[in-house]
Amino acid sequence: MLSEAAWFDIVTIQDLVSRERYWRDREDWDAMRSAYTDDAQIRVTWFEGSIDDYIEGSRNPSWDAASWSKHRLSPSVVTVDGDRALAETSALVELRVEFNDTLIDLIISVRLLSRIARTPRGWKLASMDAIYEKDVVTPVYPADRLAISAVDTAPYRRSYQFLAYGGQGQLPEDIPGDDKPELVDALYDAAHKWLRA
Repeated sequence: MLSEAAWFDIVTIQDLVSRERYWRDREDWDAMRSAYTDDAQIRVTWFEGSIDDYIEGSRNPSWDAASWSKHRLSPSVVTVDGDRALAETSALVELRVEFNDTLIDLIISVRLLSRIARTPRGWKLASMDAIYEKDVVTPVYPADRLAISAVDTAPYRRSYQFLAYGGQGQLPEDIPGDDKPELVDALYDAAHKWLRA
């Protein structure tokens, strides 16, 4: 049975993870930055690097849809080991964009795997990696039709085929996704080694 202190850590971390995405969606960049350690690293489809560069890229996106994305989060599953923790959060990334003169909703299913460290300022995110599961696309207006076939999306990975086809083009091949379980396994292995280091 978990102690009261352990439950407090878990709830605090769950709140931190939720607030970080809340602040990002509402473009509260200073609050978002406060959720991270100084040397935190981020990896998503469109970015890999430091938290400061990630925030700058989010503030001034090179891809228009990035500025309109919103996140719907499930409760985080948290594992605490001393002053380190892992949190895995299922999420939907929602974008409304125009594609081939048709307004569409693109929804990307991901799992956000975060490393969290206890610091003198409290629990802070040390990294966040997105694991891509699948994406779906639908026209906003039912009368519209999207002429996208399996042939069109064939060059792209199944975990984010419409994201790649509709906006960003060919994405890095080493992004963890359920269509490449070896990459997901390597990410989990590294995260759990970090947790117990």
